[in-house]
Amino acid sequence: MRETKKLKNSMIKIPIVILSIISLYYLLMRGFPFLIISKKIYGPYYFSRVVWIWPHVLGGVLAMALGPFQFISKLRIRYPKIHRMLGIIFLISILISSVTLIPLITTSSSNLVIDIGLGIGGVVWLLAAVFAYIAIRNKNIEQHKEWMIRCYMVTLAFVVFRLAIDLLSYYEVTNEPDIVAISSWVSWTLPLCTTEFIIQGRKIMN
Repeated sequence: MRETKKLKNSMIKIPIVILSIISLYYLLMRGFPFLIISKKIYGPYYFSRVVWIWPHVLGGVLAMALGPFQFISKLRIRYPKIHRMLGIIFLISILISSVTLIPLITTSSSNLVIDIGLGIGGVVWLLAAVFAYIAIRNKNIEQHKEWMIRCYMVTLAFVVFRLAIDLLSYYEVTNEPDIVAISSWVSWTLPLCTTEFIIQGRKIMN
């Protein structure tokens, strides 16, 4: 019984730990630099939309940084007020980042496939956060946990997006526009589908 419980917990924790480590790299290399408002860092194309990019990046960085703390049982049990406060900041960060994605997409020079992929990903991200909030307001702890897991995994779409581009480019799978288009969809569908598989798998093993 105890071994089964450990296996179920590891099915969730191991992927989160692995992705968190990879996320740290991409945050340091691709995320944090954009918090410095500089035309040299942004480049002409992105700097012209800095008013939307900066809050989008800030919200994403905060969500990625705070997300793991929501899954620390000791913090949740011993310091419930801190857990709630971090949870609220986490959800607000997602709201800001997902909403600012709208003007970024509408002013983008990317093709329609990329825009739709990123747009739907943003909607799914926001909905997962909303459902997590509704669940906890209704005191449905188990549903809240599940939606928070889904929400955080979609939060990591930025990381998966960059990782997919780097891998596909390295192996020269196809041309650059197609690589970005593929990555825009894989970035959120892969972590979300994997998460759902794990969540439902744990229930079957219960």
